[in-house]
Amino acid sequence: MIPHPNFPQHNINYIFSQLEIDEIIEKHTLWLQDDPLGERAYLAYAKFDGLDFSNKSLLNLGFENSSFVGCNFDGVFTNHCSFRNANFTGAEVTNARLDICNFLNSDFTDASLTGTSIASFGNNREIKNINVTKYLFTYTATHIGLDCMWFEIDWWKNATFDEVQALSPQDEDMALMYSLLQDVGLPTVEVSPAVPYRV
Repeated sequence: MIPHPNFPQHNINYIFSQLEIDEIIEKHTLWLQDDPLGERAYLAYAKFDGLDFSNKSLLNLGFENSSFVGCNFDGVFTNHCSFRNANFTGAEVTNARLDICNFLNSDFTDASLTGTSIASFGNNREIKNINVTKYLFTYTATHIGLDCMWFEIDWWKNATFDEVQALSPQDEDMALMYSLLQDVGLPTVEVSPAVPYRV
């Protein structure tokens, strides 16, 4: 494996401990706040198997080609993170919020996504996307995300425009998004469903 030049060589297959990752994420959070005690984290190409990321905030981090086999991500919040080619086999990604992340080619075999809302680029298996004009719909085997709203597929099938508009009354694009979801999004989900995840 040839790593991206922006990431340090010593990360390749390095096995992080719980103590190490807790300290690194804490320092990275300080770095994002321009705190002089902070330090930017580089976490690609590494192994985090079995570690506990529950209830952490993972912001602006690169985890490309990393392994999270059996990890606990319950209640985690991610934003602007890259998990391209990451391995989440058997992970508990439950009750989480995954915003504006990249899961391209990631492996979620036997992973649970129960209770998790997703507004990210998926792996085209358990997490899929529909690009319609300027909108990106994200969906799993059970849910669809529209803007910041994440509901069961059956709810969207039966929801009226007034019900959806009431959830985001200030959104001027809601009428168009709702129309595109009904005319393009839901039919696409029917013919190309996402791979079911472990409940």
